[in-house]
Amino acid sequence: MQTNVWTHRVYARNILHNDSLTVEQKRDKIVAALRKSRWLEDENRTSYVDDLIDELSDTTTVEEFDCVWDEIYNAADRDRVWIETF
Repeated sequence: MQTNVWTHRVYARNILHNDSLTVEQKRDKIVAALRKSRWLEDENRTSYVDDLIDELSDTTTVEEFDCVWDEIYNAADRDRVWIETF
């Protein structure tokens, strides 16, 4: 029997793949989903996740978003947080 190795989940697939949203709307919805996730309540989380989310909210280009998103995704892996993107 396989145990679940993910402590939290953040659902971003419907946001990322919603072609009716602008890049800014996608960014804002993803930031909101991250901020309301239980991940941020976990006292064992990577200490700078809050800063990364703040940085993501300030991105203005797809390239900036992708760069910060990669860092958030890596932190999520370390913290055993599943970010659903597909």
